[in-house]
Amino acid sequence: MYYKNRAGGTWRPTVSWGTTFTGVSTDVSPQNNYVSLARYSEQFPDDSFIAYRANTGTNTINSLKTRTWDGAAWGVESEQSTSGSPIRAVRMAWSPTAADLRIIVTESDDGWLDAYVCRSTCTVTNNIGQVWSSAPADAQARFDVAFEQVSGRGLVVYHREGGSGTQDIAYKMYSGGAWGAEQYIDDPGSASTHYVYSVIKLAPKMGTNQVGLIGADFTNTHVNAWIWDGSTWGNFIAVTTTAGPVNTDNADLAWESNSGHLLAIAATTGTNLVSKEFTTSWGSAVTFACISAGATMQYTRLKANPLATADDMVVAVVDSTYALNTCYWTGSAWANRVTHDAGIDQFLYRDFDFAWESTGSKGLLVWSTTAGQITYRTFTAPNTWGTTTNVAMGTNDHLWVQLRTNPYAGATKILGAASENSASDLGVFRWDGTTFTLIGSNTITSDIGGFPGNEGFDLKYREASAGGTGEVQYTVCKDLSTSNCDAVGEFTKWDGSAGFDTIAVGVETGSYPSLATTWDANGDLWVAYAKNVDGTTRAIYAAQLDYPSGGWQAPETVDWLTSTFFTRPSIGLDKDNVAHILYVASSGPQLYYKSRPGGVWDTRTAIDASSDHPSIVVRSPNDPTYGTNWAAIYWKGSSSETQFFYIPEFETMVGPIVGMLLVVLFLGRRAKARKRPG
Repeated sequence: MYYKNRAGGTWRPTVSWGTTFTGVSTDVSPQNNYVSLARYSEQFPDDSFIAYRANTGTNTINSLKTRTWDGAAWGVESEQSTSGSPIRAVRMAWSPTAADLRIIVTESDDGWLDAYVCRSTCTVTNNIGQVWSSAPADAQARFDVAFEQVSGRGLVVYHREGGSGTQDIAYKMYSGGAWGAEQYIDDPGSASTHYVYSVIKLAPKMGTNQVGLIGADFTNTHVNAWIWDGSTWGNFIAVTTTAGPVNTDNADLAWESNSGHLLAIAATTGTNLVSKEFTTSWGSAVTFACISAGATMQYTRLKANPLATADDMVVAVVDSTYALNTCYWTGSAWANRVTHDAGIDQFLYRDFDFAWESTGSKGLLVWSTTAGQITYRTFTAPNTWGTTTNVAMGTNDHLWVQLRTNPYAGATKILGAASENSASDLGVFRWDGTTFTLIGSNTITSDIGGFPGNEGFDLKYREASAGGTGEVQYTVCKDLSTSNCDAVGEFTKWDGSAGFDTIAVGVETGSYPSLATTWDANGDLWVAYAKNVDGTTRAIYAAQLDYPSGGWQAPETVDWLTSTFFTRPSIGLDKDNVAHILYVASSGPQLYYKSRPGGVWDTRTAIDASSDHPSIVVRSPNDPTYGTNWAAIYWKGSSSETQFFYIPEFETMVGPIVGMLLVVLFLGRRAKARKRPG
């Protein structure tokens, strides 16, 4: 990609950004001469993020700590605002629509949850909900957090301490940069009795706004499940009314990758694992002996094969005899129980985990069984296990182990973390598909602050979307009046730091993002892009940059329609800073228009058939002659004509003037699309 600008009648030197960029959109802020570029890059990000408790910094174990992984090394520790009480458990979710947006929720000794919303920096909402008034002796995580996969709204769900009989579980939504009011879920067992939920887990479904919820009712030893449809919790089911011990994590759920069915599992009071599957309704219970005779199940980890054509899963469980077993879900039944270790280090804490590689139906099981070591075993579906291998790590046993699948093609297939007993270390390791590499036994921290009992860390990769292999990046030169903007080093992130901002990942392959700046004195702007929701659905999103301090806001879903590919967005802003957008539905094809008056995207309007990139101009000069007109131009393949139109409710007298400008703009864009310099 090359960049060139002209000032004072003179073209400045060409700037090259290398060969990885294709679709590019650029604009200059009319108020402050910011030169902004949005570009498509064929990247395979290997970025992940860890949030954890550590006895470091100003507020020690009362404040959350974070680090980033760039695929090669871990960044420096960042201390976030205090939670006001020693942190016990940490849960994190990464937005599927905003590349840098994460929500991290912590559970502290005082029973209060604190929610951290992190982009370039983190802001905290303290005491967002309370899950106990007196801390339990067991490692209970009575909350979880997730994102709706299309809307990008955040969702935190938790046991409601001190609630009424209809307030057993509470939830709050994060949308538009703010948390909504507390709302409630009633356990249908009784509207007058308040039940304590000691386990809460969420599982979002890709390509929808559905979120599965499973909860363990400590009061009655039931395990129940619900499904969120984007507006309400429905499809309640009691997975089992005779659950095993619910003071530990003995329930889980996951969506099958191909069918989209939801599988919910729980431990029973006997030796069985019980599951129920939701298709269009819940099926009958399926039981399978996945633990040792006479034992009780303590911890479960259910992981769905991420391969889009697969419906299989692996569940790993540890029981009260310290035996570690796995069982295999074929997509319709349980099979292939394997005992990997008859005496692992712990069953009061989850010192094991399983993760799939993103392709190939292969996976990795990691656990702690010998002091000073970590143990792993490879898996290939349906039932091929590799040799049990020990790797030196620290000097003691490990209490909590996490594995995370890298959803992108990168050197790391699976990234893992483990907390060490006694030494209070938190270390990390990686799997590249062939070699298990210890990055360091205390790379994250050498002081987690003693033994908190709970899983005081969470490791996550960026969310991936089906079908997209690139990312939309943003860079800016501030500003053209004081800088020539003729060198790569003069272009920075929005806040002036080195590098570029990643607006979205997993976007439409080979796409052209569209950028437009406002008339606002701060130089705010919008970037529009297309991103796959799933294999048959592609949506149009728009992200706003709020200068000078707000930064990138959570992307908004402009439009999406099941089994429809929307693509080729072109965005513009009028003199009142109202956004207007054109985009194409590939079936038909059909050209659509939307605007955002009052801060809300209105109903789509069908304009015409189109098989090419439309271009929209809506920012008119500050001259009364031009009024508030806007116009657009596009290629109509059926008649081999270039079409020009404007919205009829605006003045029509300047149409020919804007039209001539648009023809030049359009022809230039088509020429660039043909050439695409590297």
